[in-house]
Amino acid sequence: MSQRSKRELAEAIQPRYLKGNKKEKGRILDEFVAVTGYHRKHANRVLNPGWKTKGFKSPGRKKVYQGEVVLALEKVWDIYGRICSKRLTMA
Repeated sequence: MSQRSKRELAEAIQPRYLKGNKKEKGRILDEFVAVTGYHRKHANRVLNPGWKTKGFKSPGRKKVYQGEVVLALEKVWDIYGRICSKRLTMA
């Protein structure tokens, strides 16, 4: 089952899941898990409102230099034989 079809199935089942009582939610969740192959906890999170479908941005440092500065630094780095940053600052 593709991700798109799983998402469509979740969107179709979600209103029924939200309106159901505890027993109905359990039965709906069992069906959803059997069809999609998701773990029960993940299926529960998918069917509850507020689930984020967007991917997470990986943490990391922001770029310090951009554009022409990067090109100039690469030229200097090439001139010095692509040495490491510690030796480049001493040079």
